[in-house]
Amino acid sequence: MYSPPSIHLLVDLSSGRTEFIEIGATPTFVKRGDTVSVVKSEALPIGILSQLHVECVEHFPVNGDLLVMIADGPFSGRRQAVNREGWVSGFLAKYRSVNPKEIAEKLVQRCLGQQGEPDDDVTVVVIRLTGVEVPGLPDPTAVH
Repeated sequence: MYSPPSIHLLVDLSSGRTEFIEIGATPTFVKRGDTVSVVKSEALPIGILSQLHVECVEHFPVNGDLLVMIADGPFSGRRQAVNREGWVSGFLAKYRSVNPKEIAEKLVQRCLGQQGEPDDDVTVVVIRLTGVEVPGLPDPTAVH
């Protein structure tokens, strides 16, 4: 028996430093403009190994970055997802909205449409970071 995947997100609001702590979780996606980065850990779920391996990934977001976290449930339907990282990255790169609720709803609709009825819960979390000022990095939301 093992525990389900776990994703923890720590954001230091004064420095903008973000730390992803993933234990056997699906990747987290970071969208900045038209570019999508995949943040993933190779750690297995708790209980698979006798010792816990935790992997922390550091990220420095800027204003307007979108953090997208998707549980494995949306991909557990009758038709298993092929290259789900590529599918989600491609969707996010092309989708123009920056509204977190709209993005989350559209991802759920697309997952259910492609995968059929899921065998697990369907959880999608989308966070749009605002008010983050990292010294030395330009504000991508500023109009020039």
